[in-house]
Amino acid sequence: MIDDFVILKLSKLFNIISNEIRIKIIYALMENNSLTVTELSEKINIPQNTLSAHLKILHEGAYLIKEQK
Repeated sequence: MIDDFVILKLSKLFNIISNEIRIKIIYALMENNSLTVTELSEKINIPQNTLSAHLKILHEGAYLIKEQK
């Protein structure tokens, strides 16, 4: 039987990646390794404010690393 910790972690993972925009973000970053917010916004065709909200969720879930330059 899977322990409760694993179930909790999997539940959080599925919750984070169950959104179409976040899947597009992950896929675009897998293809390009590193993109600016502007580049990513243009690549997946969504406004930057919407993108920022989704990036925050991915970052807080520890599924991406952000760099500020």
